[in-house]
Amino acid sequence: DNMQDMYQKNRNSSQKGEHNGNSKLLKKHVLDIRSRIQYKNYQYDWAKEFNVHPTTIENIIKKKTWNFEIEKIK
Repeated sequence: DNMQDMYQKNRNSSQKGEHNGNSKLLKKHVLDIRSRIQYKNYQYDWAKEFNVHPTTIENIIKKKTWNFEIEKIK
């Protein structure tokens, strides 16, 4: 019953990317970050710009996070 209610009310906790209520980034931000890969060692500046932790930037660049969203765009 609880699981059915969760899905019917779209309360699925496995929301990914910008659909996750805790996400600070949008797909366009992730694409922007990945387009900057050639400019190394600016991850701390980018983190400040996007108001996220530098590890978040690193994980986006290494495709540890947000990979599923970007693959849908291509």
